[in-house]
Amino acid sequence: MPSLYCSLLLLTLGALSVNAGVVLRRQDLDPESSVYKLLASNSTISLPDLSVPLVNTTTTDVRGDVPDTTDLTTDVLSVTTSAVTASDVSATNTFLFSVTLPVFLAAKAVGVPTTLDWTDDGCSYSPDYPAGFNFLSSCKRHDFGYRNFKAQSRFTEANRLLIDDNLKKDLYNECGTYGWVQREICEGIADVYYEAVRAFGGL
Repeated sequence: MPSLYCSLLLLTLGALSVNAGVVLRRQDLDPESSVYKLLASNSTISLPDLSVPLVNTTTTDVRGDVPDTTDLTTDVLSVTTSAVTASDVSATNTFLFSVTLPVFLAAKAVGVPTTLDWTDDGCSYSPDYPAGFNFLSSCKRHDFGYRNFKAQSRFTEANRLLIDDNLKKDLYNECGTYGWVQREICEGIADVYYEAVRAFGGL
């Protein structure tokens, strides 16, 4: 597995690559984003010029537009104090941890159960498709976890770790669809995303 430094370098190189395709939004590498801050913390890495449009060729989905800012100093609870129905808690756990990502996305597409929060903002201010890898679907399920656990007053540090670990699992599953060279690069970038979400509570 690549070191964190190599992962950061690979993410930067991926962000700099330009191919014909769909243009990523400028805020995908906003200086305030957690991934950008991680990159900036290593002075040996040249950060990309944000005035240059970034593109990729594999976009198959679009991110949501409902932002969610997690403040780890106020949002994380010491204990679970769920004030919602047991069925909502069960459904949230099922769609987050038990079903495959395609099944989750199918449920999200129709918004059922309607009592759950299905909104997302993709990978927030980080690229949805870094170096062409599809991280968007995994980010959508991660948003689902954070938003519903907060709404259900279950957003403890232990539960946040479970949600973040599930993001890493989903990202690694995406990486596993590629050959070994691309998989190593993909997993390196996935590690950066995971470290960012653990450090900042969001991407």
